[in-house]
Amino acid sequence: MLDEACTAELLARTHLRSVYVEADLPATDTAMCGACGVALDVMHGARRMVCEHCGGKVDVESERVRCAECGADLAPTDEASSFACPRCQAVVHRVARPNE
Repeated sequence: MLDEACTAELLARTHLRSVYVEADLPATDTAMCGACGVALDVMHGARRMVCEHCGGKVDVESERVRCAECGADLAPTDEASSFACPRCQAVVHRVARPNE
């Protein structure tokens, strides 16, 4: 996002100040990246996203996986069927449901 000074300069340069409307930030949920453990702000309706910290492709559309050891709510990467919990290092298995 642009800071206030950059925003003002851009609007002045493009002559869009009179039509500019600042929008509210979209609603988000929070999950932990299953690869690195960083907190992710997941926008409602998102299906997949890329973790800005580690670059992992995170499947946020499917249900979260809860670590049985520490209780962390994890969003596993697309390709992971099992992975180490980034919080406690316990092995977490992702089990596919019959309709998947």
